[in-house]
Amino acid sequence: MAIHLPEEKTRYHFDNSPHEPRVFGYTNLTQIGRRWCEAGCVIGAHPHADWFELTIVTAGEGSVITNGTAAKVTAGDIYFSFPYEVHDIHASPRDKLEYDYLAFRRTDERTSAALEHIRMDYAGADRRVFRDDRISTLIGMALPEFADPAELSDMVLRGVFDQIIAYLIRDFSKHPGGSADVSEAEVICALVMDYIDSHIGSIVNLSEAADALGYNYSYLSNLFKRTTGKNISEYYSDRRLGTAAAMLAEGKKSVGEIALKLGYSSGFALSRAFSGKYGCPPKSLMKKNNENRERKNQKCQEQ
Repeated sequence: MAIHLPEEKTRYHFDNSPHEPRVFGYTNLTQIGRRWCEAGCVIGAHPHADWFELTIVTAGEGSVITNGTAAKVTAGDIYFSFPYEVHDIHASPRDKLEYDYLAFRRTDERTSAALEHIRMDYAGADRRVFRDDRISTLIGMALPEFADPAELSDMVLRGVFDQIIAYLIRDFSKHPGGSADVSEAEVICALVMDYIDSHIGSIVNLSEAADALGYNYSYLSNLFKRTTGKNISEYYSDRRLGTAAAMLAEGKKSVGEIALKLGYSSGFALSRAFSGKYGCPPKSLMKKNNENRERKNQKCQEQ
């Protein structure tokens, strides 16, 4: 007897290299698309590089699991993912799941700072679910512009993306637990994050960040913990592993090469840390992404 496995399909998909995004004004776009999954389907663990992502549920129900924490989502919900995270998406065993998605970076100082502020305030994966019909409608407007571009589509999309980011920032600024005003502690923590992100492969000792910013490490570490809920070492570990996951997904370097680039003592050390964080070895993620690429290439050839 044939066994039917739950299926996931994609349409209107745009998936660019994170190093060569499509540029629409201040928005660097890396992914946009619409996906629908049968009941019980699982979109396996997949990494992000240095971009934010919105997952807009249009029908059905399911869950998004980020860093081991599951958040239930239903039609109308929007889930906000942060840079260097690995998450997986599960359709309910009882119902299909349909969603649109948008992955982006911003290049202007004002909205970039606001997004970093949100990232610090909402580190808990279960606090990322919100609703905004305006954003859902705007994503729905953007998708056909990719499927069937018309005259001045770039201009339309530039305006659409600006509005999405503006509404997103407003929503989280007024959301319980968030604050529109950035405190001095948050500014300092953002500088620590920026330093770590910029030196992710060359840091020998985390006290380097304190020295570079002119603070005592003990003071800075306590401030970071109080403000973000994480130790500096936890943030560094998460970002390093997130970067490793993004590099593995690209499939251009071996585990050993990635370990060397990110300052791990060996490929084994990276594999052990990666498995401890994500529950699977790096080679499993590489194999899965290679299989996904082969399936996409095959579909393109069939079309």
